[in-house]
Amino acid sequence: MKKALSLLFILFAFAMANAQSLPKVQQGGIKLPANVKIDGKTDEWNNKFMAYNPATELFYTIANDDKRLYLIIQANDPNLEGTVNRILASGITLTLFNKNQKNNKGITITYPATDVIGTALYSFKGADGKLIKITDSLVQARNLDLQKKFKFIKLSGIKNLTTIPVYNDEGIEAAHRFDIKNNYTLELSIPLAVAGSQVNAANALAYKITVNGSKAAMFEMQKAESAGTSSNPQNTSKVPESIMKQLYQMNATYTGQTNFSGEYTLVK
Repeated sequence: MKKALSLLFILFAFAMANAQSLPKVQQGGIKLPANVKIDGKTDEWNNKFMAYNPATELFYTIANDDKRLYLIIQANDPNLEGTVNRILASGITLTLFNKNQKNNKGITITYPATDVIGTALYSFKGADGKLIKITDSLVQARNLDLQKKFKFIKLSGIKNLTTIPVYNDEGIEAAHRFDIKNNYTLELSIPLAVAGSQVNAANALAYKITVNGSKAAMFEMQKAESAGTSSNPQNTSKVPESIMKQLYQMNATYTGQTNFSGEYTLVK
């Protein structure tokens, strides 16, 4: 158990060291490998990315070929209120727009999409605050859970569509999964026939990547403030102020929205 935990800490430290060597926003375009499959895996990229954005805590790469625009992101945040659970609560939104056009709202693709408020959280730590052991069976169970819960993609600015299934006729593909290192990876593929409407004369398009954050708080603070008094009216004890501050901060993080913007030039 100690060896497994030590390995996780080593992997996390290595990831952070790698993050510090990457730009915050991707520089330049990149050709999409011919063998890329939209399956939530990073095999085709050898788990390497073009940028790490600290505001969203995301590794990411944008690429293209002559038919599609592609985005892959990866997060590894063990905190209950962290990036991974925020994504699963309300999704990642990719906004594409031509910044040279006035009053252009562009197009947006949000995945995973769910109308269920209060989506179940994934716990990465035990009651003692230490990272739990990641096993093949746990990864398999979590990925099966992802398949069952998240079956839709939300859109705006595309053919008046608002929601489409993951398996659709629009050519938009999406997938996400966990791996044995506790990484959460998400992939999106958009036909250039769709994204091309936002490409400017310089063969570039502006983009914004948003971690939407949860629509609902993690903790009901009114209940937390009165904890212990409802079942026993004689109990006037209060939750310590330090704990309350921590709960408020966790709620703020969990429901908070973070984003960053950049520009991508298509490669031929």
